[in-house]
Amino acid sequence: MSADGSYFIKLRQSLEKKGVVFLDVREKKEREAGYLAGSLFCPLSDLLANKRPAIDDLECEIYTYCRSGYRSFTAKAILDAFGYKNVVALSAGLRELAFHDFPLNN
Repeated sequence: MSADGSYFIKLRQSLEKKGVVFLDVREKKEREAGYLAGSLFCPLSDLLANKRPAIDDLECEIYTYCRSGYRSFTAKAILDAFGYKNVVALSAGLRELAFHDFPLNN
């Protein structure tokens, strides 16, 4: 996905859909500084240590995000290997989501 206006419109619609998971894969100190409202937390370091996120439904739609986008792609590959079927790595990180007025918890 390219980060144009339609990208953020689709993301905002997904954020409002029931059953969609936004997964923060940043580290704990980053999470404590602020995160996307309603998101779950599973740092990339946990995924790399073979720890699964608290998501039982392998078919649910999952959007991984980090600060700038890089770690979200690594997390997607790991979640795919765990058997999750609908994982999307956000190319936009939390900084860009905040710029586009996505709801954040601080």
